[in-house]
Amino acid sequence: MEVEAYFLAKDDGIVVGITLAEMIFNEVDPTLKVEWFRKDGDNVVRGLKFGKVHGRAHSIVVAKRVVLNFMQRMSGIATLTKVHCSSGCILKTRKTAPALRLVDKWAVLIGGGQNHRMGLFDMVMIKDNHMSIAGGVSNVNRYS
Repeated sequence: MEVEAYFLAKDDGIVVGITLAEMIFNEVDPTLKVEWFRKDGDNVVRGLKFGKVHGRAHSIVVAKRVVLNFMQRMSGIATLTKVHCSSGCILKTRKTAPALRLVDKWAVLIGGGQNHRMGLFDMVMIKDNHMSIAGGVSNVNRYS
């Protein structure tokens, strides 16, 4: 059965995750047709229909929870970042929920913040546990 489902903003804020949503829908069912009335980074108001998906009901139901989870998280991060950026710069560190670092950092950027670094590999930093495992600071590079 073919159906049409709409994306409806539940609150005022910044919408983020549209590009990711398209990738998810395509992965679940490439025949789904997705249309957006807004783009990543646009403001939305409560009650606004900002997109729709058309296709097999089963495919939409399979994909929608994953899509909504990502979009709600990313939109929330971007909206809060924008609110707090009005009083200064927001600098996102690498500390995020497991496996969500890239989407969290993406949302911060869209909300107007800046990203710091992705991980310890971005800079030279020697921690106590690195020295302990390597047998001293002079041996750290051999184990990196």
